[in-house]
Amino acid sequence: MLHKYLHETLTLECANPNILFSYEAKSYKGAVLYPDKKIKAYVKAGLMKQIPFYIAPPYKRRQYLYQVTKKGANLIGRRDEYKQKDARSYNNLPHWMMMLSIRLAFERLFPDWIITSEYEKRFRSGVKENGKERFFKADIFIKAVRQDLREERFFIIETEHKDIRRTYEEKIEKYDRYLSAGFLKLNKLSENTKILIVSCTNEYPTFTIPQEYDNVEVKKRLNALYKQFNALLDRISKHNNRYYRLMAFPDFYRMNEAVWFMPNRNTTKILE
Repeated sequence: MLHKYLHETLTLECANPNILFSYEAKSYKGAVLYPDKKIKAYVKAGLMKQIPFYIAPPYKRRQYLYQVTKKGANLIGRRDEYKQKDARSYNNLPHWMMMLSIRLAFERLFPDWIITSEYEKRFRSGVKENGKERFFKADIFIKAVRQDLREERFFIIETEHKDIRRTYEEKIEKYDRYLSAGFLKLNKLSENTKILIVSCTNEYPTFTIPQEYDNVEVKKRLNALYKQFNALLDRISKHNNRYYRLMAFPDFYRMNEAVWFMPNRNTTKILE
């Protein structure tokens, strides 16, 4: 694809070399070298620009974010999709890196599906508090339509960069209440809609890419992450298998495989 990284960055709204890395490369350097080179060239040509942070992140290649400019969007015929991104807080960056990684994985790993998305989409919950219905926002809402237009699927995605207790109490228990209150019907969503929980610990650096997983220090953090993820699976074991799918964040680059866990611990794919 001509100007692949412009297209992907505009789809995501922003990106950096650690988001746009090559899934197939064998080394970290090989994975980020070309997207890093292209981003620098696009910035120089006025086709991309850096998004400002209130406090600059310490790692430029891994943590600085870039967006496509109006000029860049016009070049690839997508001017109407241009959105100006405001300055960001460094504190929210780990969570945002997770969201971008998951969104790009949908784009790259499911070529037979047309993927559209919305970040922080607002939904009716069906649950009333103090006489008023509560609304909530999901991290990502995905609509997937098969290329032949014969099938349509919906995914509500929560990217959780926190301990398992908070993930369980702040997401799973709340979604249980929303499901009981009929929030899918209220929002005109199919009963086949899946709630995807992508789990990550506070200690895990979300800018880490698969080519670094053999690093000794990264392995320690991975082991701790999967230990907590298994504890989360234990905790959710009696929940509804129809709606929930859970994945440990480091598996995002192969999320087209059977890496999604149902509450009963059976693994499955989310799209065929």
